[in-house]
Amino acid sequence: MGRVGPTKTSPWAINRGP
Repeated sequence: MGRVGPTKTSPWAINRGP
């Protein structure tokens, strides 16, 4: 999807994550 903030992939990834 698209998320702005801490994700499972990176400490601070934009437009990344489940």
